[in-house]
Amino acid sequence: MKKIILLIFLIIQANFVYSQVTKKLIKDFDGDNKNDTIYIDSVKDRLVCLLSTNNYIKKISNKIRILNAANTLIETKNGFKFWNHYSRSEYFNEFKYNSQLKKMQLIKMIRKEYNGSTIGKSKINLLTNQYIGYFRYAENYKYGVENKYDSLDIIKTKIIFPQTFIETFSDSINYEYEKKCVNLLNEAVENRK
Repeated sequence: MKKIILLIFLIIQANFVYSQVTKKLIKDFDGDNKNDTIYIDSVKDRLVCLLSTNNYIKKISNKIRILNAANTLIETKNGFKFWNHYSRSEYFNEFKYNSQLKKMQLIKMIRKEYNGSTIGKSKINLLTNQYIGYFRYAENYKYGVENKYDSLDIIKTKIIFPQTFIETFSDSINYEYEKKCVNLLNEAVENRK
């Protein structure tokens, strides 16, 4: 009986460890026809990048405070997206190789929000600083009942973030982005009244 319990325990542990397996992309990000690697180190809570143009020296992000089983890397035409899911919002951080600086640069952020009275999506092109937000808002939101959401005017403005690379990236940029989005959203709701 003890052996069966031990076996069940080991199977559960193995499933837990397997579900935490680091997600990895292998692709030529820097255009030299050699494979490069980006992966999520779920033990240290960081992104790790190895580029052939940098002799595969590890470039490691700052700590990512919130990582869960839903976090993943998504291949794009010219780089990758890091998808980071929180309880009522999600973020896509898109990186592309900067050939002048020989680094993976954060070029775009997308934020989706499902926060009770607000549902929407915003994105910012970090190369042009162009921000666009599409939101729907429930004036008299009530939990547990069907609410009527009205579309707000599209929010277009410029937002400036510092240049960010794998080595300087952390999810704190998502929190800064969220603050700016919330301020713009609150302004749009107030202007509507």
